[in-house]
Amino acid sequence: MQNKELAHKIIKRLNDVRQHKGIKNFSLLKLFSAALKEQGIQMKNLIPEKQTGEEVTFQSGELNLKGVVFRNGHSRKWIVGLHGYSSTKESMANLIWPMYNLGFNLFLFDARNHGASDDALITFGINETDDVLAALHFLKKTYKPKSVGLYGASMGAFTANRVALAAGAKWLKRHKVKFVISDSTYDNVYELMKNLIITNFPVAKGIATHLIDDIFTVYDEKGIDLKTGNLKIDAIMCDKTIPSLFLHGRNDKVTSYQCSENLVGWRQDIKGAHDEIEIFPDGPHVRSFMVNEEAYIKKIKDFLQKVGV
Repeated sequence: MQNKELAHKIIKRLNDVRQHKGIKNFSLLKLFSAALKEQGIQMKNLIPEKQTGEEVTFQSGELNLKGVVFRNGHSRKWIVGLHGYSSTKESMANLIWPMYNLGFNLFLFDARNHGASDDALITFGINETDDVLAALHFLKKTYKPKSVGLYGASMGAFTANRVALAAGAKWLKRHKVKFVISDSTYDNVYELMKNLIITNFPVAKGIATHLIDDIFTVYDEKGIDLKTGNLKIDAIMCDKTIPSLFLHGRNDKVTSYQCSENLVGWRQDIKGAHDEIEIFPDGPHVRSFMVNEEAYIKKIKDFLQKVGV
């Protein structure tokens, strides 16, 4: 490898994402306010102050992952919230809360090496797919849902899309997974990594391609093949899936809105892929909801009506 030492340093930096170990008092209002403060955005609170949740722990392999559950009366409809890279379950509250108003229970958890979950190498959706499968198994065993939707942002959206394409139709059916809502997804890990390096390590811009190859080699040495993080290949291999709603902002500088368009195209001939897409004219990465709230929620409502949940 030409830049082995630099590759190791960048991997270490990319995995140094923890901001806090979670919030003990799971008030949705506090989670929402924390997320907005973290993002530097002023917006009205949508969440009742007395709304609280239950802290849960489940296992993915040898890892303990921390989550929070918000029950919604006797509803058996569930949304599993999947946050983005360097974020936490708390930051998903601003996206997921409207689903509570639509009658869903909410289940959010910290991905590996994020928030309050155990340390592990971040793989940008590769091993995180196993974490989502473990979360869905935990949900099925503990709460016996009637229907489940995956709602992901950025890395969470990529992971949700990967589950929908690669888990298998029978597995999804057994776990009652009916649909995906994908906000600001990317479509392959290589391009994401390139963007992360150029954005966060501008001095490496001129050697980005060689550096990514070296980073992928380091991951290979750890038994993780980042090249498998390509949703086009997953789509080619998939013969049956579930409907997905793709949401993206045209001003997204982190993951291009064209990634969502690509996925709709790759999925169009797969059985069960009754997809919808909305590209909002404004709104940066994972912020389309905040600047297009009414249109964003309407699109979700229309999609859920079409899906029948």
